[in-house]
Amino acid sequence: MTIASEFTTENVSAQGSHIGSPVWLDLYDFTREFTTENVFSSEDVLRDWITSIGKENGFVIIIKSSERMAKNRSPRMRFACERGGKYRPFINKAKDKGGNVKENGKEGKVKKIGRVTGTKKCECPFELRCIKGLEGWTVSVVNGNHNHPPAKQLEGHAYPARLSSEQSTMLVDMCVSSLSSPREILSLIKGKDEFNVSSMKTIYNARYKHGFKDRAGRSQMQYLLAKLQEYGYIEFNRKDDNDCLKDLFWSHPTSGDMLRSFPRVLLMDCTYKTNRYKFPLLQIVGITSTERTFSAAFAFIDGEKVENYTWVLENLKRMMDPDALPCVIVTDRELALHAWDSLVYSPTISLYEQALCTMKREFVLYPDAIKYVETSWLGPYRQKFVSAWTNNVMHFGNLTSNRVESEHAKLKSHISNCQANFSAAWAKMHDLVKLQITDIKGSFEKSLNCWQHQFRIPIFDHLRGAASQTAMGLMLPEIKKIDDMVVEDKVDCGCPIRRTHGLPCAHEIAPFKNRSEPIPLSLINDHWKMLSFENVKMMGQFWT
Repeated sequence: MTIASEFTTENVSAQGSHIGSPVWLDLYDFTREFTTENVFSSEDVLRDWITSIGKENGFVIIIKSSERMAKNRSPRMRFACERGGKYRPFINKAKDKGGNVKENGKEGKVKKIGRVTGTKKCECPFELRCIKGLEGWTVSVVNGNHNHPPAKQLEGHAYPARLSSEQSTMLVDMCVSSLSSPREILSLIKGKDEFNVSSMKTIYNARYKHGFKDRAGRSQMQYLLAKLQEYGYIEFNRKDDNDCLKDLFWSHPTSGDMLRSFPRVLLMDCTYKTNRYKFPLLQIVGITSTERTFSAAFAFIDGEKVENYTWVLENLKRMMDPDALPCVIVTDRELALHAWDSLVYSPTISLYEQALCTMKREFVLYPDAIKYVETSWLGPYRQKFVSAWTNNVMHFGNLTSNRVESEHAKLKSHISNCQANFSAAWAKMHDLVKLQITDIKGSFEKSLNCWQHQFRIPIFDHLRGAASQTAMGLMLPEIKKIDDMVVEDKVDCGCPIRRTHGLPCAHEIAPFKNRSEPIPLSLINDHWKMLSFENVKMMGQFWT
């Protein structure tokens, strides 16, 4: 490399205008580095050699022009420095219906983009000419001078940061799976290529380009509806008076099978910050016989109003067997007030009344608060959350919305971006449901064929492989009660597990244990005997 000086009277300003103040520019001569007598067998080999020599010396060399299909002429290419040429401001020519250029409603003017921009162009004169002969490509140096010093690092330069074809394929595969964030994609690429100089912007641009191609000109909502149809989802939507989508309900086809297999208890709750449009996401989940949570359905709704919930529940009902509708639907009314735990968890009505009297004595100085609790909560809602009443409902142990809120947390960790569009958010939910299905099938298989040692006792002989291990685990404390206390009749036992879980309680198990006989399968609720959902299908398309 040699350095020379050249006198010029032009200087390019940041805005692309020319100021006629004379300056001296240093020229960096790299003619020798790019001079070669090698003949390159293909265009790819030629391009790789030129770009690698440029990188070694701190310059980014790009294709300036190419003539591959010229008549009566050999194919040829011109390479130049990325800083060659002049800055050309981008203009957005907004036109009216007649084709006239407009700016802010005025004809004959150009509308400029209001962005703060810059340029790396400095009219660098460097240029190579390459011609394809009979034996291959040859290189000649037209001008080996650069009018700017070599770059100290290539990070921040768009051209060398571009992804290779292999890296682009990897990115597309990871985008399709929807399980990797841009940061994880970039880390994986850099882990496989230590010389990679791509940035997060490179990944975002590549993802956007892939998404734009995949959408094929469709809007976000059109693309999402097409995907729901492609994967066989059950989908309902409704629009407002302006023909804009108001609510969207969907359910994975396998989720529908699970819903019809385990319909008795459902939990539902709304969450926020899952999409850039600020639509609440309503998630409805159910519980399998192995205590696994599955997402029965999702819905983007325009508000948490009665009509929105009614519309969602009507669509959910259409997916279900009319003879097997939910017995319990758990929602969130923010009842978790620890100051009155003893009141809420009173197992009998008499204990509830005692706890209520105790609370009134302790808070005698706050009559307004006591009145609010009694009139707003205990009066109209005590049957929905006080144990004295909920212990008479078969809820399978689900008394709060914690289970669905846990699913919200998993979902948000998958989405990892509160500014995601509808289709991107759906893709994350789709992948999450697939993981749920795999986990649930695995839990079924364990109950069928892989039993815990604590369940390998004679009293469970008829249940192993026919009922879930979760059910047997819930029955173990009842079996231990028989040894610790006398439970010969229903009054002494209380039978809470029979009412809340549909499982035999201590007084039902005692006769079989005393006779050394196994517990019969007929005493187990059908919920716990369901260890597959493959054969549960909906008769017809929908029930009405």
